Amino acid sequence: MKTIQFTFILVIGLTLANCSDNKKTNNTKTDNQSSAKAQTANTKTETLLNYKLLNDEVYDAPIKTQVQLDILILDTAISEQKIRKLLTFLYGKTIKRTGFKHHSNPTNIYIYAFTSKEKAESGMGQWIGMISKSYNDNHPKIAISDIQLNSLTLKPTEKFGFSESVRIEIWNKSIKVEDRAQKEADIKYPLDKVGITMKDIEKNGALNEKLKEKYEKELATEYGIDLAIIDSISMEGLMKGWPFPKN
Repeated sequence: MKTIQFTFILVIGLTLANCSDNKKTNNTKTDNQSSAKAQTANTKTETLLNYKLLNDEVYDAPIKTQVQLDILILDTAISEQKIRKLLTFLYGKTIKRTGFKHHSNPTNIYIYAFTSKEKAESGMGQWIGMISKSYNDNHPKIAISDIQLNSLTLKPTEKFGFSESVRIEIWNKSIKVEDRAQKEADIKYPLDKVGITMKDIEKNGALNEKLKEKYEKELATEYGIDLAIIDSISMEGLMKGWPFPKN
């Protein structure tokens, strides 16, 4: 998992606060009210968004039977209402699934909708909408990512003398720079070794910061910009929901 260490780490905290079952998330609006049965009935007469199933993961154990779906929305005319209808429809189908060993139907359901394969594969919870039901929930909860929803209507602009495509390129490299620094620090001062001490953790953190600063300066030199501009582009990437690069 990527380690994001920008000075504006609070943005990450807010963005990932609503993550469920190892899924990190963006700022969300949550609807805990309508029942899945009533919502599913309403979608039968509506045209649903076209989608493609990317992942269908089942965990079946005595404690719970969980189904997690990742879907890719194929349509471009996307609205919050349409996302909610699609998620409700998929939930209605999933809750009726049978053939499990430990429970007649799923007890836990998590369905995540993405607008690009890159965002689905980033591992950073860049979904535009999700519906979830845990074991003790009577009704599912729907969450919509404001960041990802708003990104659909943003038009590319020039900033700092760079087109948006070049800024996205810098964004990708800045993320990889942080990954590189963390991995190298973990190799020299591993955090998963037996008998790790606070001193080991401090050494890891200090080396990580030193390497990160070094590699960010090299990136700034490559594009002829200040480190402050890299930070600004990093913030822009977070707020506009740009896809995180793969590890």
